[in-house]
Amino acid sequence: MNGDDWGLCCACRKAPGTAITMLPYRAPVRGTGWGCLVCKIPNDGAIAVVCETCGDGEKPILDVVNGYIGKQQRCLAIDYRTPFQHIARFHGTDRPAKVIQ
Repeated sequence: MNGDDWGLCCACRKAPGTAITMLPYRAPVRGTGWGCLVCKIPNDGAIAVVCETCGDGEKPILDVVNGYIGKQQRCLAIDYRTPFQHIARFHGTDRPAKVIQ
């Protein structure tokens, strides 16, 4: 699967999304987002796709992927702010891993 299959950018909503961004929130549909084998969290983290221009992180994420990325469905990011992050102790640090917002 490549960026052509991901739908529009979750920031500008105009250009095709070419990169995946992991967000520190729970995904709208459990089991369809990011997870971690190290700290054994399920694939319940919200993701967004961004275009090359918005990939610098300066523009706010407006939408999150709703379900599997290939379905190209979105929902408003503001509606999904339940915290979800790595479990720091499994990563050998007291601080959670940095997640791009």
